[in-house]
Amino acid sequence: LDLLAQVPDRIAQQDPALLRQLLDDLRANGSQLLANAPPEIRQDVQTVTSATDRVAATLGPDGRPTGDAVAIVTSPEVVAAGGNLQEYARTRCGLSVGQGEGE
Repeated sequence: LDLLAQVPDRIAQQDPALLRQLLDDLRANGSQLLANAPPEIRQDVQTVTSATDRVAATLGPDGRPTGDAVAIVTSPEVVAAGGNLQEYARTRCGLSVGQGEGE
């Protein structure tokens, strides 16, 4: 979840290697999370996983996004799904996610 929040910053930094690594990490974790997601958050996990795949599909040959990658991860449905997952992690798992560095 923290990884998803980093996507807009990585896009803005214009560092294709960092963005690619972040997307690879998200996709690897997203697949595992989706496979093990409880029913109450499965749709939210699917939304976030799909958004990650769509962002990855925007990458051009040079590794830079060619489409509107920021719009994908900041869309209302993706933001809502991310918030739901953060709340689930906090209330059901006792995890604090989505915090900025040092918080």
